[in-house]
Amino acid sequence: MQQFEALQAIDPDDLAAHYNLSLLYRRAGMKDKARAEAALFATKKFDPDAPTYSFDFLKKHPEIVTESVPWHVHSDLREPPPVKQVPASAYKSTWQY
Repeated sequence: MQQFEALQAIDPDDLAAHYNLSLLYRRAGMKDKARAEAALFATKKFDPDAPTYSFDFLKKHPEIVTESVPWHVHSDLREPPPVKQVPASAYKSTWQY
C-alpha cells in the first residue's frame, strides 16, 4: 500500500495505483478507501469505445477536425491590419547636441 500511495503522490492519475489500492484497501477492511479508489479507477480508465465516439463526432463537424491534432496551423485566421508607416520627419527630436 505504501508504494502505491507514494506513486499517487507523484502521479495522482496513475491507474495501476488506483486499481491496486482498491484491492489492497478492500483486503485490509478499509471499505471506504477501497470504494473511493475503485471509483477513481473506473472514472479514469480508458474507454475502448471512445475513439468511435470521437470519430463520429469529427465526421459530423469537419470544421474542427484539425483541433484534435496537437500541431497544426490556423489558416482561417484573418490577416492583421497593415501598420501605418510614419515618415521619420514626423518625429520631433528631443536630443540636444
